[in-house]
Amino acid sequence: NCTVYSANYTVCAPNNKCVVTNCTIRNNSVLGYNGNSPGVYCGGALITDTYVINNVRENSETGTYLGIYMNGGTVRRCVIMDNESKSTTAPSGAGGIFVDGNGGTIEGCLIANNGGQYLHYAGVYANCRSYGLTIKDTTIAGNYSDYCAGLYVPSTATKKVTVENCIIQGARSEFAGPDCGAEWECCGTGGISFDNCVSPVGFPEGAGDGNVKGTVDFVDAENGDYRLAYSPCGLTC
Repeated sequence: NCTVYSANYTVCAPNNKCVVTNCTIRNNSVLGYNGNSPGVYCGGALITDTYVINNVRENSETGTYLGIYMNGGTVRRCVIMDNESKSTTAPSGAGGIFVDGNGGTIEGCLIANNGGQYLHYAGVYANCRSYGLTIKDTTIAGNYSDYCAGLYVPSTATKKVTVENCIIQGARSEFAGPDCGAEWECCGTGGISFDNCVSPVGFPEGAGDGNVKGTVDFVDAENGDYRLAYSPCGLTC
């Protein structure tokens, strides 16, 4: 039940004994050459019902995330939105959630409008090497970067990413992979599966069941309202 704002460091929850709940982490910034990042460090913790919004990294040549760094644990019912990299170099990392070796679970979250011109991966970067990652009941939308702006699994990832009941759309990139566009791409040896998901670029054969190539309509995505708009079928296919 805390608000952390206008600071220049991160909220740190380093192990599974930590819980961050009903908090707002907003308008924090990292300036100059600094390895810190302005959002939340989750090292096996539970992050729930929390807003991580409007955090900025500017002219920083290091740091891997803007919203949440996750190395195990669970991020549940959180909004990670409008976090921005203003660096003029090209730091790797994620504007929304950077998932490292121990994977974890992302559930019931909105990850939207995160990015930056020189940010490589804007939505979720899933580098799972010891344990896998499950993403379910989550919307990844409107993120932007200079490469894969939605969900990216790098070649160093050796554990599986499982995606269930998710929407992945509206990503914006200058460059994108040849098959999947800017919405999602998997280069990891652990692979990826999708069940009951929606994306305008579709999904490869055998990726899972109940997937739809199409888009959903939001109430007012331009102004940050990502509730689903009513329509007879809810999809544009």
